[in-house]
Amino acid sequence: RYPLCIEVGKKISAVRREQGLSQKEFAAKMGVSQQLISRIEKGRENISLGTFAAIASAMNRNACVELSRK
Repeated sequence: RYPLCIEVGKKISAVRREQGLSQKEFAAKMGVSQQLISRIEKGRENISLGTFAAIASAMNRNACVELSRK
């Protein structure tokens, strides 16, 4: 697992919960399985930028990427 996948998954999980949605409800909204949402939130799924953008859109959020110095 990549640290970035874990960080992104945690943020997705936090926003989903903030919106009062279960994984199952959010998966239905996205048209994917609850298992996929679970893997994403646990950082076990290396999602594409397209999937990231679709998740952000479904959450009524902007997809934002920051490149910072190490």
